[in-house]
Amino acid sequence: IFEVLGISLFECYDMTEKLYNEVNEIVSEINNFLNEESSDERKQI
Repeated sequence: IFEVLGISLFECYDMTEKLYNEVNEIVSEINNFLNEESSDERKQI
């Protein structure tokens, strides 16, 4: 039972890590986009 639990926990952790990395990439892309937008606005002023 513990072996199965350990494997499933490891798989859960692995999937969570992958999800976290994907979310991080998306967040940094959004931040870059927002930064570009705000710098464009500053140029117009």
